[in-house]
Amino acid sequence: MRRGGYYTVEAVFVISICIWVLIALCYTGLYVHDSLLLESAGNEQTAAWIAAGAEKQGDWEKRTKKELQKKMFLFRVKSIKVKKKLTGIEVKVRFLLPISWKRLKQMLSQGKSELVGNIERENVRAARYLWDYELIKGNGG
Repeated sequence: MRRGGYYTVEAVFVISICIWVLIALCYTGLYVHDSLLLESAGNEQTAAWIAAGAEKQGDWEKRTKKELQKKMFLFRVKSIKVKKKLTGIEVKVRFLLPISWKRLKQMLSQGKSELVGNIERENVRAARYLWDYELIKGNGG
C-alpha cells in the first residue's frame, strides 16, 4: 500500500499558506518604508522650502509630489496641500494605497480609501518677533 500522495496534498496547503504570509510581510514592509519616507522626505522638503522662501507654493507642491512619488514603492501620492499658520506650516499629503488584497488593505489603511499624512514644521526664527528681539538686545524685563 503506497501513501506517497498524502504528503503532496499536505505540502500544497502548507506552501500556499507560506506564500500568502510572505506576500503579506512584503506588503507590510513596503508600507512601513513608504510611511517613514513620507515623514522624513516630506519634512526635509518642507524645511528646504521654508529656508529658501523663493519658490511659489503651487510649484513647490508639484515638485514635491513628483519627488515623493519617485521614491515610494507602494503609496500613490494624490495631492499635497500647504496650510500656513502663525508659527509654521502644515503640509497634508493625501495618498492612495493600491493593494488588491482586501483584508490586508483594510488592516493597513484602517478601512479608508484615501489616507492623509501630516507634516508640521515650525517657522520661528530668532529676533523675528518683538519680544525675542528685546530679549536678545537686553531691553526686556
